[in-house]
Amino acid sequence: MVKIAVLVDYDLQGGSGYVEKQISNRLMQLYGDSIRIVYKTNDWNQINVILKELKSENIKLIFDLDYWPINYYQVKSLKHNLKAITKLPYLLGESYYYAKKLKVKSAVLLQSMGLNALKFGLPYILIKYLKMKSELPIDIFLNTKNKFIYTVYKGLRESFISSFIKYSNAIHRIYGVSQGQLSSLGLAKSKKATVIDPPLAVEKELLSKRKDVNEKKDYLVFYARLIPLKGILELPFIVKEVITLSGYKELKVFIMGKFPVVDLKNFFFSIVNKLGLEENIVYKGYVSREELLNTVSEARCVVYPSHEDSFSLAILEAITMGTPVVAYDIPGPKSVYSGLSSVKFVDEFNIKSMATEVVKILKMTDDEYNSLIYNDKMDKFIEKYTDWDLVVERYYRDLMSLL
Repeated sequence: MVKIAVLVDYDLQGGSGYVEKQISNRLMQLYGDSIRIVYKTNDWNQINVILKELKSENIKLIFDLDYWPINYYQVKSLKHNLKAITKLPYLLGESYYYAKKLKVKSAVLLQSMGLNALKFGLPYILIKYLKMKSELPIDIFLNTKNKFIYTVYKGLRESFISSFIKYSNAIHRIYGVSQGQLSSLGLAKSKKATVIDPPLAVEKELLSKRKDVNEKKDYLVFYARLIPLKGILELPFIVKEVITLSGYKELKVFIMGKFPVVDLKNFFFSIVNKLGLEENIVYKGYVSREELLNTVSEARCVVYPSHEDSFSLAILEAITMGTPVVAYDIPGPKSVYSGLSSVKFVDEFNIKSMATEVVKILKMTDDEYNSLIYNDKMDKFIEKYTDWDLVVERYYRDLMSLL
């Protein structure tokens, strides 16, 4: 039996962790005899043990569920290692290292790369911001140091990685999660690169939470990682504009998630206070999965001014539960959801356009609102994107074609 080693992060958190868990679990359920789950580690004793085990098990292919090379933990693992020079290939990814050592093929799934476009090796979001900064109410990078780090880590680093995986003879398949993501990384024309159809999904159980207009409440929702590049600092300005345009002074916006640091939380609430939105913006913090889904399903609209996404499970979850979304037109999500009635895209950084689209949804008649959620195109899309077994079957079939 041909065996595939599937590399999974040990600590499965966030959207990427959810995807790894869904794919790895279903690969084991459906094709367990040919699957070996390997948890990633930066402990060199464990890495050597894993190599010996994979060799003895006659593994023929390595499949990395979240390829993320040249990261902090990999660099740290080599920092005090006397033999680091011989292990530098490890920085190019666990899948690459194992494949080279075992002399087998490898495939990588890109989740955390290509979250926005690159231009000449630089993050296009930074170029666009610098052109527009005089028109914007907030610096989403906060300071010059962050701009430099972002340029190196998300620009130069990702450009290098894209070129590396395109030409590496150890990496035989590159899976993107959207065409927009592959285009952002300059991989769209690579014969190695593909997007499985569908590349991801959400639980079918979310369909039971779909609500029509009569079951909706007149509040908005924002949920994501509460960081500037997810739009959290722009949100108060969008809310202020929505209130101005709609005249709806009692509007409530529920925010769910956790700020990574107290200083950012305090800065956010200083903006809220400055704009006089203390009664409008309700910070619920980190809530249970069930509470989050119930809150999103009953919302009138999700406001999603994210600057970074390769696919956006948040958008998929919302529309599956019957809640429309207004989002920035960044490459990944736009290539997935463009043309769907319940997802409205506006120009990135255009706070007024986002507010205008939100107001349109708030003021829709019952029939107009229901038509966003319930129509043939939406139904077909959601049916396909709530089938994890289909997703995993198509990954497995393609992986086997490499052997």
